[in-house]
Amino acid sequence: MSVARSAARSATERLGAFRRAGTAEEYFAALGVAYEPRVLAVSRLHILRHFGAQAAQIEAEHAGGAGAATDETVLAAYRRALQSSHDAFTSAGALDHRLFKVLQDHAPAQIEQEVRR
Repeated sequence: MSVARSAARSATERLGAFRRAGTAEEYFAALGVAYEPRVLAVSRLHILRHFGAQAAQIEAEHAGGAGAATDETVLAAYRRALQSSHDAFTSAGALDHRLFKVLQDHAPAQIEQEVRR
């Protein structure tokens, strides 16, 4: 088996592992992205929501057809998106990003007042 074929198979297997992942930690492991457990513990849903939006764009951009991307290209795009999603919450919080409707519907001052109670 050639090196190129072996590498392509490996990327296919890694992409399969990513698609079978069921927890945030499994996504990070499948893509080989380092994360801060503290950040993930506090912002897990927000990170996954942020990543999910980017993943949907990646799927749309790399969908089949004549110019279909290689598995390695798709993995690299997912890796960048997951890293970006994690990094977005290392220096800012959920209130800064407002990914969920409940946060989008409330004015920042109103949320801060409710949090302080």
